[in-house]
Amino acid sequence: MPRIAVRLAFVVSAAMLIGSLVALVHSDAARSANDKPYLLSLPDLSSPRATLDTLISNGDIAMQEVLAGGVPWQPSAAMLRMMDTINVAEVASASRDLEAALAASQLDDVLNHVTLPPLSEIPDAAMVKQQNITEWRLPGTPIVIARVATGPQSGQFLFSPQTVALVGSLYDALRDIPYRDGRRANVYDEWRYMPGPLLPRAAVAMLPTPLHMPLFGQALWQWIGLGLLLVANAIVMLEMIAWGIRQDAHRDGLFHRYGHPAAALAITALSFITLALIQYGLKIWGGMIETLSLLLMLTAICGMAWFAVSAILRAGDLIIDGYAMRHSGLDAQLVKVVSMLLAIATGIGAGFFAAEFVGVPVGPLLAGLGIGGLAVALAVRPTLENVIGGLTLFADRPARVGEFCRFGAESGTVEEIGLRTTKIRRTDDAVVTISNAELAQIRIENLSRRRKFFFNPLLRLRFETTAQQLQAIATGIETMLQEHTKVLDDTERVRLSGFGDYALELDVRAYVDVTDAVEFQSVQEELNFRILDIVRRAGSNFALPSRTNYVTRDPERVRDDMADAGT
Repeated sequence: MPRIAVRLAFVVSAAMLIGSLVALVHSDAARSANDKPYLLSLPDLSSPRATLDTLISNGDIAMQEVLAGGVPWQPSAAMLRMMDTINVAEVASASRDLEAALAASQLDDVLNHVTLPPLSEIPDAAMVKQQNITEWRLPGTPIVIARVATGPQSGQFLFSPQTVALVGSLYDALRDIPYRDGRRANVYDEWRYMPGPLLPRAAVAMLPTPLHMPLFGQALWQWIGLGLLLVANAIVMLEMIAWGIRQDAHRDGLFHRYGHPAAALAITALSFITLALIQYGLKIWGGMIETLSLLLMLTAICGMAWFAVSAILRAGDLIIDGYAMRHSGLDAQLVKVVSMLLAIATGIGAGFFAAEFVGVPVGPLLAGLGIGGLAVALAVRPTLENVIGGLTLFADRPARVGEFCRFGAESGTVEEIGLRTTKIRRTDDAVVTISNAELAQIRIENLSRRRKFFFNPLLRLRFETTAQQLQAIATGIETMLQEHTKVLDDTERVRLSGFGDYALELDVRAYVDVTDAVEFQSVQEELNFRILDIVRRAGSNFALPSRTNYVTRDPERVRDDMADAGT
C-alpha cells in the first residue's frame, strides 16, 4: 500500500479526533433563557390547543438552541417536549426516539408554513370537557391531534400515528413555500445537515456553499466526510492487521509477541471511534447509519474475538514457560491442545453472538446445526476420531515425548503427540506418523519406563555334555550372577529347561538393575562373555544344529543277495 495513502489516512483520522476534542471543550454552549429542566416543565397535552402550542413554542426554543450552540449530544428539554407531542406507539421500539424527533421537527416546519386558525377555534381543556372532544383536525390539512385511549399516555392529546406517517410527504411538499413568519431555517434542516457535537460547527459553516447542498437526505459535505472517514478507517485497519502479523512473525519470546492482541484492540477501538464520528460528528441518519453501525459493530466483535483468541493462546504459552515445560513434552502438548480448543470455542461463540446481533435467530440456527450436524459428523468422522484419540492419549499418558516405545510392529522414540497424529522416530532415523485413532486402539509397550531389564539367554549345549559338566556350568553361572553388582539379588535362576532337537537347553534368568537400554546392552555383553568362559572351562561347548542319519538294509534282501552270489 503506498505510503502517501497511509499517511493521508492517519492525517484524516487525527484531524477528526482533534476536531472532536475541540468540540467537547465547547459542548456546553449557552442555551435559551426560556429553557428549563425537562422534568420541572413537562408539556401540557390536555387539549389540542395545548399540544399545538407546546410543539410550536418549543420548536422556536429548539431552533434558537441549535443556531446558538449547534447540535447537542442529547435532545434538549425543548426537543424532548416536542417529541412528547408525537404518538409513536405504532413505531418499532428500537427507533421510536429518532422517529419522534424527526416527526416533531418536520411538523414544526409544516405548521410554520400553513395558516393557523384563530386561537378561539382550537379546542382547549374546557372545550374538550364540555363537548367531549376526542379528535381535532387542523382545517384544510390531514394533520390530526387525537386523544390517546390506552397506555401510559392515556388521556393526552397527541399528533396521531396517521399524521406521523404523512408528515414526511407534507414536509417535502411545502419545502419551496415561504414561511409565514419570514424565518429562513427550521429545526429539521439544521438538525439534519449541521454537524454533530464532535465536529466544530464553525469549521463546517466555513465550507463552500455547494458543499451544503442536500443530496439523498444528507448534505454533500457529510457524504464527502463519510467517504474520507471510511477510506481512512479501512486503510488504518489494514495497516494495523499487517503490523500485528509482522510484529509477531519477527519476534521471539512471549512478551515480545504482542502484535496480534495489540492490533485486535486497536481495531476494536477504531471501530467504536469511527461509529462515534459518524453518529456524533458527521451525523449520518436513516438507513445508512443503520448499515454502517451494523458493519462497524461486526468489525468490533471480530476485533474482540481476535483479541480473546490471541489472549487464550498466549495464556497457554505463558503456562508452558511459567512451569518450564518442554515444548515437545506431553504436558506442553496438552496445554497447547486445550488452549486451541478454547480458542476455537471462543471463535464459535463470537460467531453466534454476531449472528444474534445481526438478527439471525440463534435457536433455529442451533436446531439446524443439530440436524445437519449428523451429516457433518459423518463427513469428518476420521478427524473427530483422531481428535478423540489424541485426547485419550493426553488423558491416559501411555507415552510421553522422548520415550522409546513399541507400537504394534513399529518401535522408536516419540517425537510429537499432536491433536490428530503422533510422530515416532525409529532406530533407523525414519519418522513414522500414526493417527491417534489407530494409536489409541493398539498395544503400546513403553520401554523407557522399565524399572529393570530382564536378562534371559537360552543356552543350547551339546548332547555330549555330561551331567557333572551341566551341574558345574549351572553353578558357575548362578554364582557369577550373584556376584555381579548390576544383577538384582534373589532374581537369578539357572535351570535345565529341556531337551531340544539337537541340544540340551539351559535357561538363564536374572533382572539387571538398569533403566537405560544402552547401559543394559553393555551389561548384557559382559554377562554373555562370562557365560561363554564358564561353558568353555567346564569342557563343554554350544551345540550346532545337526541331524544324524542311520543307514540299514533289509535282512531278506541280504539273504537273497548272498544266495545269488553262492550260485
